[in-house]
Amino acid sequence: FDRDTDTGSLYWSGRIELAGEPAHLDLGEDGSLWVAANPDTWAVLRNASAGTPAPTMILRIAAPVNGLVKPQPIYVNDGTGISVGSGGVAFRGRLTIGSFTDSKLLVCPLPGPAK
Repeated sequence: FDRDTDTGSLYWSGRIELAGEPAHLDLGEDGSLWVAANPDTWAVLRNASAGTPAPTMILRIAAPVNGLVKPQPIYVNDGTGISVGSGGVAFRGRLTIGSFTDSKLLVCPLPGPAK
């Protein structure tokens, strides 16, 4: 959606295709959108019932280039690093990932220059 800053009204502006079910959104320091997505809903359900690992995927969505928006996968794992990643926050060159089901945080360096 686009927002009219004078009235606060929202207007439909387009759709972003994701490779999974979004779990959490965060706005990065540079204005990009960070999305924790669950690429395998069945694995999440198995994780909830049997405790088996489920994949984690963190995507970065930057401002459109030539009108196109393409989510960039930043972290993708089968669940062995952190299971059912439910949020990713990028800050000072690091990505911190949390989970609803794991009792830990995963902190990893971001690729390229600090974002």
